[in-house]
Amino acid sequence: MTNHTPTPWRKTGAYIFPEHGAGSVPIARMVKMSGKNDAENKIMEDIRDANADFIVRAVNSYEELIQKRKK
Repeated sequence: MTNHTPTPWRKTGAYIFPEHGAGSVPIARMVKMSGKNDAENKIMEDIRDANADFIVRAVNSYEELIQKRKK
C-alpha cells in the first residue's frame, strides 16, 4: 500500500497541492469541461471549482473524522 499524501491540501486554480512537502508538484488537476456557450462554460467552471473545494475539504477532514469514529 502507498502512503497517503500529507495534509493539509490546498487548491490553487484548477490544481490541488499538498500544503507542505512534495514541492510544487500538484496532486491533481481538475479538468476543464466546455459547454455550448459562455454561460454554460461558466457553470462548468463553477462546478469544477466546487468539486475541487469539496475534495480538499474532505481530505483535510479525514483524519479528524477517523479519530472521532474510534472514540
